[in-house]
Amino acid sequence: MRHASAEKNSSTADAPSTAETSAEDKGKPLPTITVIVNGLADKQLENAKQYLEIDDEKQVKNPTYSEYLIAQGVQQIQDSLKPFGYYLAEVTVNTQRTPALWTVTYDVERGKPVRADKVVIRIEGEGEQQDVYQQLVNDYPIKTGDILVQEKYKDFKGELAKLATTYGYFDGHFTKKQIVMGKDYQHADIAVTYDTSQRYAFGDTSIKQDFLDDDVFQRFITYQTGEPYSAKAIANVQRDLYNSNYVKMVDVSAEPVKADKTVPVDFVLTPKKNKKHTFAIGYGTDTGVRGKYDFDWRWVNRRGHQFNSKLFVSQKHQELGIAYRIPALRPATDHYQLFAKFSKDQGGDIHSTLWNMGTAYRDVAGNWERQVGIKWQEEDFSVGNDGGNISLLTPFAALTYRHVDDPLNITRGALLKAEVTGGHESLLSDVSFLQAVAEAKGIRKIKQHKVKLTGAIGRTWVNDFHHLPAAYRFFTGGDRTIRGYAFNSIGDHDSSGDNIGGNKLFYASAEYEYFFTDSMAGAVFVDAGDAYSADKATVKVGAGVGFHYYSPIGPIRLDVGHGFDKDRGDKFRVHLNIGPEF
Repeated sequence: MRHASAEKNSSTADAPSTAETSAEDKGKPLPTITVIVNGLADKQLENAKQYLEIDDEKQVKNPTYSEYLIAQGVQQIQDSLKPFGYYLAEVTVNTQRTPALWTVTYDVERGKPVRADKVVIRIEGEGEQQDVYQQLVNDYPIKTGDILVQEKYKDFKGELAKLATTYGYFDGHFTKKQIVMGKDYQHADIAVTYDTSQRYAFGDTSIKQDFLDDDVFQRFITYQTGEPYSAKAIANVQRDLYNSNYVKMVDVSAEPVKADKTVPVDFVLTPKKNKKHTFAIGYGTDTGVRGKYDFDWRWVNRRGHQFNSKLFVSQKHQELGIAYRIPALRPATDHYQLFAKFSKDQGGDIHSTLWNMGTAYRDVAGNWERQVGIKWQEEDFSVGNDGGNISLLTPFAALTYRHVDDPLNITRGALLKAEVTGGHESLLSDVSFLQAVAEAKGIRKIKQHKVKLTGAIGRTWVNDFHHLPAAYRFFTGGDRTIRGYAFNSIGDHDSSGDNIGGNKLFYASAEYEYFFTDSMAGAVFVDAGDAYSADKATVKVGAGVGFHYYSPIGPIRLDVGHGFDKDRGDKFRVHLNIGPEF
């Protein structure tokens, strides 16, 4: 796009005729035109070429007209430099002519630029003290002594107008916007005054839909009638509606009413399909052949209650879970949940059949998520020489901090998670115990380089570890903890050599990726950790390389790891992972 500051100096009324000469009529080949501009680069060169009319001519069809355009090019280049602050440019032109080629060379000396002398930026009206306006004024891109680049000046005016529509100053206007040039064309004064006028307020909000009770969606509205208008508040509501799993499309209309300085807001919602079925079949290095079926009943009734079930079957693990969710006061972030699960594990040294049911409450505030609940669980298990049928009533609480820029392709992200649970023999539990687990992940990508750091620590306090069910024992190893080892193969071993897990856990991982395309990367990693009950850990280390593909549905990670513990993993293992990193 041309950086325009003045009209081109040429006038087609005074220009010679563009009629072609008789050379073409006689069939003689026409000379071609090559234009060279010396002394400019990047945007200035690009703008000069857009101004140059001779640069549009490919052939000399009319020598007289071509000579005219060449001469006009001097003024056109001078005009093209004014938006960049150069008003004293000197341009000379030289034309070399042969029967086959005209070479037009412009040599440019830009001269001294115009620099800002006095810069006065003022905000008036109700928005005068608002932080966003004050910050914009403080960040004004042209300071005293800076070159007068008019694009920055125009961008600033555009940002002022954008803030007006974002924060409801729809009557905002410039009362002054001028650049006063010094006679020497080396200094200029800038004066901008913007009057925000009165800020508009939210008017009534209507939500048009016919599949849930109106008050369910009204609880998604986070602003009040009469509150100062904010386009961001509307965007947040729109985002929450899309994330609710009810809505396929949200149409929004918000037209200011000048008479009473309000903005009524109308939402029109198109629902998703009420029921969704998802089937998947695959293979995992730690699970073998596996299949999955998920069922989502997006709204069970007009109160917005939701039901989902998940069935997972593999060679070593089977699981069926159901959950019934009830929207809370703020349905965008908060809900109550009733859940139940059956699972069966038959892998290696662990054999477990488990049933549980419970209830939980979850709420979200910004990047923080909190969950509290209680569940009853019965597990029939055998782990090495340990075994039994244990019933537990376990309250639990979890706190999670999650911040990512893109859930499917994280370039900057952090995850912190802490969870506490336990049971007591005096409160319907066969075993008294307390367990705490903390996990942290961090991802940062700079250009072609990406680093991921992961760590976790856990501890269980229990009188007799051998009575603790398998579900509450710590195991590690596998594609999500310590690569180069089989899934959950790391833990203490009993007298029979069977893995019985531990009451302590830690692992850490460092991974580096180099992107050789936007979506493909090679990786190197090292993982370390242990699950144990002794006073001191025996650290197990794994390392390897990988190929990672970041697809539109999430990353696909193929890693080859080697464990360096001779007793537990002195061999290479292939790990395949599909899905989000957090």
